[in-house]
Amino acid sequence: INSIQIDESFIDFYEIAKEKNKKIIILSDGFDIFIKTVLKKYGVNVPIWANTLEIKEENGYLKFKNLHPNYKQNCKIGSGCCKCGVARKYAKDYIYIGDGLSDRCIAKHASLLFAKNSLEIFCKKENVSYFPYKTFQDIINAANKENFNAANGVSINNG
Repeated sequence: INSIQIDESFIDFYEIAKEKNKKIIILSDGFDIFIKTVLKKYGVNVPIWANTLEIKEENGYLKFKNLHPNYKQNCKIGSGCCKCGVARKYAKDYIYIGDGLSDRCIAKHASLLFAKNSLEIFCKKENVSYFPYKTFQDIINAANKENFNAANGVSINNG
């Protein structure tokens, strides 16, 4: 975990969002323990909504339990973390940044969407409006060209 690095331009993005009073949350179908560990290394403190990996030692063995505190039975994607349900708690209008399978449903509801990898392929196929990106610097550059003040916050997918 300690060797995992994040997009270097994310820190600049994070600082700009804080400066402009935009709330950032991370929505992930991954495990919170990994996300928290990586972000702590970079001094990033944001709400994280993800699956929980519970680790216990029992009789000299490590036991792992996968918990889904944000699971919704009617989630269209069937993810352990229902991103649409969480996003609705924060804002009606939001900017979403995503890259994968668990982002497909929420991508359709974002006021503004940045997509890459398999999410970009999905958006092209389903005619979902989006801006392509490779790094957070692309998002910073786009924000400098456009007025994104309509959205109340930013959600970021981690996987």
